[in-house]
Amino acid sequence: MTLFANKEVYQTLETCSVKTSIYEFKMNEIVRTFQNEASRLSLLEQFNQMSFRNFVTEFYENTKEYCKKTDQWKQMQEQPWFHYARLVRNCFSHNNRFNFNKMTRNARASGSPTSSHTSTGECLLPPD
Repeated sequence: MTLFANKEVYQTLETCSVKTSIYEFKMNEIVRTFQNEASRLSLLEQFNQMSFRNFVTEFYENTKEYCKKTDQWKQMQEQPWFHYARLVRNCFSHNNRFNFNKMTRNARASGSPTSSHTSTGECLLPPD
């Protein structure tokens, strides 16, 4: 995306293509889209948002995998931020919406104040 953010490379890209064994994608098609300022800004913003969502999701998953491999999974689950991080990860991974399910309600029932409340005590979960 950095390449397409730089308008000076458009002329060079007009003649480039990417080939696979079954398809050839001509870069001039994407250059035309990026030459429209509104489209360019929208696509760059969408890419930035996608990158952030991917970072959050992968960071959580990699930390989870590491903790499981090093026998620290239980300690991770006991952290005050764990349920919040899990909810944010799930939100980014599933339609950008918070889904409150049985596991979420079990976290609230466990009595951990940080699993369902903000630091000021405000409840994050819908009522039963």
